Amino acid sequence: MLNYILPRKSAIEKLQSELTTLKNERNAALIIAKALAQKDFESNLSHFNNDKSDVIESLLTLRKNLGESHEIEKQNNWITTGLTKIGFLFEDGGKDLNAILDSILSNLVRYTEANQGALYLVNRDDSSCLELAAIYAYGRKRYVNEKIDLNYGLIGQVFQEGSYTYMTDVPQNYVKITSGLGEATPRSIFAIPLKTRTTTLGVLELAFFQKLNPFEIEFLEKISENLANTIFLIQSASNNVKLLQQSQSAAEQLRSKEAELLKNVEDLEMIQSSLTMKNIELERATKEIEEKKKEIERTKEAEQELIESKLTTQQAIHELTVKRLIAKIAELEKKLNSGVLGTLLN
Repeated sequence: MLNYILPRKSAIEKLQSELTTLKNERNAALIIAKALAQKDFESNLSHFNNDKSDVIESLLTLRKNLGESHEIEKQNNWITTGLTKIGFLFEDGGKDLNAILDSILSNLVRYTEANQGALYLVNRDDSSCLELAAIYAYGRKRYVNEKIDLNYGLIGQVFQEGSYTYMTDVPQNYVKITSGLGEATPRSIFAIPLKTRTTTLGVLELAFFQKLNPFEIEFLEKISENLANTIFLIQSASNNVKLLQQSQSAAEQLRSKEAELLKNVEDLEMIQSSLTMKNIELERATKEIEEKKKEIERTKEAEQELIESKLTTQQAIHELTVKRLIAKIAELEKKLNSGVLGTLLN
């Protein structure tokens, strides 16, 4: 006959306790596995490890690590989606700079769940101040005309220092004193310079009713860099267009001046040709006058010679006549004398 050895009561209770622990561990493992399958990383499941099970602890550690990785992935996806979504607005070349900035700012405010936002750019005519280029608040575009001195307030400080400022202790009257963002006092203010590698173009300012997470600040740093490069390219393109227009205008003016000069040259050539003809005519007339003068001189000389010849001839005739008269007188006197003498002799 076989002899059966009955286990002790304490051993049975121990086995039952271990069985219960295994069941609880199994149930906890199933719950944690279900949470993992559903990507539920937020529910608090730490109470399932009351028995200090290595398996449950490992599963909870795995869940925590996966949750952290999932959160990082979600944050990265949020950054990538935002950069892509707002990045499309940077490529809208059919609008002018102000329209593009309005569109970018409104989408940025909505995407980051900010309640207000403003963009300041260096004034093109006065580089000592920033000018409000776009503003969006309370779900709509606002119209505010504001200029800020580069040495004044938070905006001027951020521009001068070239690094972002994140303010969580916002003064009650901050908005009314140094911001164009509205009337409500936000919980936090984020202001960042819009910088390219070589130039600071302006400042982006956002107001929030909540505090920012590090990944949101990282996103704003990246978007501000992209925004600065876009503004720089648009302004450069605008400057190039203006330079081209100025160049075309200058070229047109040059062509007009050139045509005017050519016309003036033609007129001068015509005048010179006319003067040349007049000079030729003048020279011809001068020669004719000289010939006339010479002819007159010759005529005068001939007339003088003729007069002198006439005078000489007349003088000779006069002398001859005088001689003849004298001879006649002498002859008459002689005859008279002869007659008187004969009479006296008779």
